[in-house]
Amino acid sequence: MSKIFVNRVWVDGQILHAVSTTGEEASYNLQQFKGFRHASNDQIKDFQIIGNKSVYWPELDEDINLEGMFYDNHLCALSPSEDNVVYCGES
Repeated sequence: MSKIFVNRVWVDGQILHAVSTTGEEASYNLQQFKGFRHASNDQIKDFQIIGNKSVYWPELDEDINLEGMFYDNHLCALSPSEDNVVYCGES
C-alpha cells in the first residue's frame, strides 16, 4: 500500500480535519473523545503536529494518530509502524 501524505490539518469547531495531497479527507468529531469533552474552543484550536504522524494538544495532553484517523475513515490500512499516513506540511 502506498503512503498517504497529509498536507493540511485544521479544526472547525469540534471537528478535526486532515486532507491528503491527493484529496482524501478524514475527520473526527473530537467530542467523541473523553479528553476533549470539556475543552474550550481555544484549547481545541491549539494543536501541533508531532513526528509527522500525530496531532497533539499540549494543553490537553491528548493526541490523535493520523493513520488511525484515516483508517477509521476507511481510507487506509493500519501498519505496525503507523507510518502509512504522514504529514508533509501545508502546500
